[in-house]
Amino acid sequence: TPSCANTITITPKGSFTTAPDLASGPAASGITTKKATIKWTTSRNSDAKVAYGTGSNSYFTEEPSNSTQVTDHTINLTNLSPGVTYYYKTKWNDEDGNTGVSAEKSFKTEDAPTVVDPRVISVGLDTVILSLTSKGSSKVKVYYGTTTSFGGTKEFSTSTSETVYTTTVDGLQDGTKYFYKINSFDSEGSEYEGNTLTFETLPRPRITNVRFQEVAGAAQPA
Repeated sequence: TPSCANTITITPKGSFTTAPDLASGPAASGITTKKATIKWTTSRNSDAKVAYGTGSNSYFTEEPSNSTQVTDHTINLTNLSPGVTYYYKTKWNDEDGNTGVSAEKSFKTEDAPTVVDPRVISVGLDTVILSLTSKGSSKVKVYYGTTTSFGGTKEFSTSTSETVYTTTVDGLQDGTKYFYKINSFDSEGSEYEGNTLTFETLPRPRITNVRFQEVAGAAQPA
């Protein structure tokens, strides 16, 4: 009588042969001068990558990614440049190594903030009133001093819409040439340099060359 053979139990494991479908997106949101968020969803769990660059189908080597296997995907892009159009594709791999790629899309970062038409509208002995037009700035900062090293500062918050502002700088020396520049800040807190300009405060009136003159014919010296 032949001996009984060993019994082997095998549980079959199914594997996918195609990548998950793109269920929604991708779409760019939260766009600032230097950041953007890319979101999309897939029909099954997968990881996430974004290929992006400044030319169509011409992407940077680095691809921001998230290795977590999920269906809702979010990738944050940072260190972008203001006022630039970026092109991107999203990529995903499931646990079986199947790769999906989206169609190319694009977004444009916000323009860098600007300060235009900075000018002096009034000068006194120790004060000056400056006017400027700000656009896209969260705040502006005035640097001023008797040299191009400045030394004095004054800052104030602004609206991101195009708006004209005036500001007074006081505590100045009379009859003195001052250098100044007005820098703008974006919503990320990054600072953008303005041009260096000058103004001169009014001289304080002075009495000089005081002399005494004798009054002739007076009863006593006068």
